[in-house]
Amino acid sequence: MASNDFEAMLHRGWEASPAAMRREANLARLSQGRADLPQPARIAFYCECEDDLCSAMVVLNLDEYEARLAHAVVSPAHADRDPRRVIERTVRYCTVSDDG
Repeated sequence: MASNDFEAMLHRGWEASPAAMRREANLARLSQGRADLPQPARIAFYCECEDDLCSAMVVLNLDEYEARLAHAVVSPAHADRDPRRVIERTVRYCTVSDDG
């Protein structure tokens, strides 16, 4: 997706939280990456933390991101500030879950 992804979603009347918009943009990046990039390509995904002003990126390969779709992928610097439970911690990203 282009750098104006969020603005385009807002223009179309998107009424989701910023974290949900970042997830939607990430899903589009995953789909586009699957179509256009050699595997295993690493790309930058938007941090899916709960901070409405977050603009951080996390780098995962497409398979890593796809394997974590049941949870949110956040920057390691944001994991401890996110109210959700950290279920995986790596140098490049953390995975958080709403399930307590």
